[in-house]
Amino acid sequence: MVGDNFVTRWAMYANTPLDDNVKAQIYPALKSAVSGCGQLEAVNKLLNFVQTGFEYEYDDKVWGGDRAFFAEESLHYPYCDCEDRSILFTHLVRDLLGLRCILIYYPGHLASAVEFTQGVAPGDYIKLGDDKFTIADATYIGAEVGRTMPGMDNEKAKVILLE
Repeated sequence: MVGDNFVTRWAMYANTPLDDNVKAQIYPALKSAVSGCGQLEAVNKLLNFVQTGFEYEYDDKVWGGDRAFFAEESLHYPYCDCEDRSILFTHLVRDLLGLRCILIYYPGHLASAVEFTQGVAPGDYIKLGDDKFTIADATYIGAEVGRTMPGMDNEKAKVILLE
């Protein structure tokens, strides 16, 4: 069920492919920006792009209630919040770098995490079986991969699997 279940709704938004026309407009520049970078550096560049390239505002103030965006909508509208940034960021990482991502739900906040295949990314992470996903918070401005926003508890967070 998607409807009122925000967890399944966020997964649906994050698993819906980015429009090919939008990819054609933004992916060449982003690919160029991460070309020649190792995974950690590339993910940090994409994370910084999403953290600083979009103005943050609460949905209640802009829309009068909670409203998640498809990735294209975050590029279109003047404001986005934590779930919108996390959805966009996970698209960029999966599409441009081919790395697996998950969404991380803390009460009142949504972040993401990335599974690196080259080396070990430093910092905070969540384990799913033998798989290690390093925290990457698109709303925690200036925080590199591996830094959890203060006040968020990774032990109590819910994991939202992505395709």
